[in-house]
Formats: sequence, structure tokens, C-alpha cells
Amino acid sequence: MRTPAIGLLIGICLYCLALRANAQGCSDGGVCSVGSLSILGFDYQEIPSDKTTLNKLELEDAYVGIGPDGKPDSSMHVLTKIQTGTGYENGPSADTTKIVYRVVSRFPRYQLVFGVHYGSGERNTSILTFQLEGTVRLYKQKMFAQLKIPYSFVNGNLGSLQAPGDLTLSLSYYLIEKRKKNLVLTLGGKFPTNDANLLVNNRPLPMPYQTSLGSYDLLTGIKFAYKSWEITAGYQHAFTETNNMYLHQPFAKDAEVYNNFFESNQMKRADDAIFRISRSFRIKKATLNAGALGIYHLQEDTYIDTSGIRISATGSSGLTLNLNASAVFKLNKTSDLTFLVAGPVVNRKTRTDGLTRQFVVQLAWRKNIY
Repeated sequence: MRTPAIGLLIGICLYCLALRANAQGCSDGGVCSVGSLSILGFDYQEIPSDKTTLNKLELEDAYVGIGPDGKPDSSMHVLTKIQTGTGYENGPSADTTKIVYRVVSRFPRYQLVFGVHYGSGERNTSILTFQLEGTVRLYKQKMFAQLKIPYSFVNGNLGSLQAPGDLTLSLSYYLIEKRKKNLVLTLGGKFPTNDANLLVNNRPLPMPYQTSLGSYDLLTGIKFAYKSWEITAGYQHAFTETNNMYLHQPFAKDAEVYNNFFESNQMKRADDAIFRISRSFRIKKATLNAGALGIYHLQEDTYIDTSGIRISATGSSGLTLNLNASAVFKLNKTSDLTFLVAGPVVNRKTRTDGLTRQFVVQLAWRKNIY
């Protein structure tokens, strides 16, 4: 990897950490990398060519790849090389020996991820989330199911609370699945674990304090990867409104603090269109990744005001642009450690959904089981 590329990645990390702007889209480290769309990023496992190991493989895991020129095709999972020689130990008789080498690659059958991420939200709120992820291979090297279970701790000027976050369940299917390029489709959903109306001292709290969006959401996505480049597009639709009851209270004793958030009573979130492009760089046992994530809020969110009328949250539609960078360190053949940092450079004026983050950092441990 070239020195300028390393400098660029480090610069992006430092810039993201230094940002003090607000933006929708970094509700967790996964969102900043489109991870909440459950678009898989598995690594292949390369298996030794000894006969015992090969015999343990299932037929569905092995593909022989020989190109039209008779040479191994690097895009296939099994590379076969045949070397023919003649032995003269017992005289001139032609004793031909075949040596077959195979390099087999496959996705893990199961994958477990435990992650911790911290986000700095609006008005001095801080969000610490622990998340457990599980992925299982359902069909050959093609179909995978994934479940994400988060638990968040929120602290700020209005109080502190803790509760589960939204569950994410998804299915992913590989239309193209090769070593150097792949195309994967994802369909999933977010399921609320509470009604987004957690209280402190019997008072409604704004959305930045809620651990759930309080709505049932549809998630769809498509990712194309070619060599070290990845392009991802996604769409998120909220079917239901939240039960959040936060409205400004002009006569409250702490009105100056309490009223300093966007109103979100019975909020209905608009849809998001998501696009991300990223580039990875390999350095020995580490993989560095830098990318940009755009989230376009297609319409304005709506909420019910103090007079009982549903109105639009002016300025809540538009573009958010996040920069993100990560580093993946290989611990051994089946596990690795990921560090991610992300932050916004373009933001929307109004963010009623509470997903405002000044920056997000994440540390995650991943274990592959074959």
C-alpha cells in the first residue's frame, strides 16, 4: 500500500473525530457503514490442499475452476494444478506421477460478532451501545440470514436510561459470488423493542434519548464489489409512526434545557435512500477501508403539535453525507478485530428522528465458524 493512501485514511479518521457538525445516519457504527442493511462482507477461508481436509468439505463448498486455456481460473473456488514428471529410479521405464494442488475458499457456516460503539449525540447526549450479531449460511454459498441485537445506555442533561435497541433481521442472497467480484441483494427489517417513549421523572424524552425508533421498518439493499472497491445502495421505509410524546413545555422550570430538542410527538419518519462507495487497502494482516456514505431523506418528517394537528418538520428532508474509515486486524484464521470511526460533513437542518451524531467510534470482535 502506498504512503499517500495511508496518509489519506489517517486524515479521514482524524477529520471525522474532529467534526462537530450534526447529521442523521450515524445511529450506530453499522449505519455509518451500511451495516444496518445487513449487507454481508464475509471473508473467504483458504483451506490447505491436504487430502484429509479436502475430504471433509461438503460438495457444495467445492468448485473446480480451469479456464479455457487450461490454466487455473482465479475467480473460482478451487484451483487445480497438475504436474507430470517421469521417474528414472528403476531404469528408463516411464513412471508418471501426478501432483494435484487445490486451494479451496468458502464462506463460514456461522459468524458471531460482538461490538461496542459510542456516539456523541446532540445537546451533550452520549450513547453507548453493545451489540450481538449472528449470521448463518442457509444455502450453499448463496443465502445467509442475520440477526442483530443491540442494548444501549443513554446519558445527557435530561437524565440517564438504558434499554434494548431495535432488532434487525435480514436475508442476503449472492447473485454473483467470486473471489474478485460479487453482487449481493439484501431484504430485511427493523423491529422496535419499545414504543420510543421512554420517560425520566415521568416526563417524555426527545428522540435522542430513545433506544428505539419505535417503528417497523423495511430495509432493502444491493452491494457490488470488484477487487478492492465496493458500491452499495439501499432503501429504508418506516411503516408506522412512533408513540413518542415529546413536545416543548414553555413553562417548565428547566425549559431552556428541556425545549432545546426537535419536537417529535407521534412522529412519522420519511423514507431514506442510501448510497455508499468505499475502497479497501491491505497491509499484511490488516485491511484498511475508507468510504463516503450519503443518506437522502426523501420527504419531511411529520409530527402532531400542541393543537393536535399533524404538521411537517420544516428542513427535515435532504442530504446527509458521512465519511467513515475502518481497520480490520486479523487475530487468527477464524477471528478478527475491527475499529471504525465515522462522522458527518453535510447535514440536514432538522432531525426529528434523534439520529444526530457528531461522531461514532466502534470496536467489534468477529468469529467465523466453518
